[in-house]
Amino acid sequence: MKQKKRSVGIILFTYINGELHAILQKRGTFNFETMSPESYPGGCQGTAFGGVNPKETYEQGLKREMCEELGASINRLLKTITLKKVFRFRAGDRTVMTYAAIIPQSWISKIRLGAQSGGIALVNSCSSIKNLRDFSREQGVTDQRIVAMFPDALEALKEVFNLFKKNSPA
Repeated sequence: MKQKKRSVGIILFTYINGELHAILQKRGTFNFETMSPESYPGGCQGTAFGGVNPKETYEQGLKREMCEELGASINRLLKTITLKKVFRFRAGDRTVMTYAAIIPQSWISKIRLGAQSGGIALVNSCSSIKNLRDFSREQGVTDQRIVAMFPDALEALKEVFNLFKKNSPA
């Protein structure tokens, strides 16, 4: 029987000058897990994202991924807030669970991205985000002014933006 592929991610948000921004992580150029070039380099995903191991729950996989991708300092702080389960995507044998949280702007400086990261992108809207599938798998996004995401990740981002904006203090 084919193993189901489970993935989990988190999108962190913060307010900058009173405006809600998503903190996205850019894909780097080299994948140290597979020891090969990363696919779609320069594309964006949630703040942390990765696979869930067979014996892990989504929550355990999320904690591990956050520690691996964001570092210990931010993870200690994230343990003090509630992470909201906000989006579930299923397609065939693939399931992706997305969590989200709003953090103080000062916490961004505590994020320590891993070696395979391509950096951070702050976005305050989904309107100009491109479909990452429209770019070359090998070349990815070469123009740093362009933000592109896979369709399911963009759908999750839109849903979380809508949720947080609807519940934000006006």
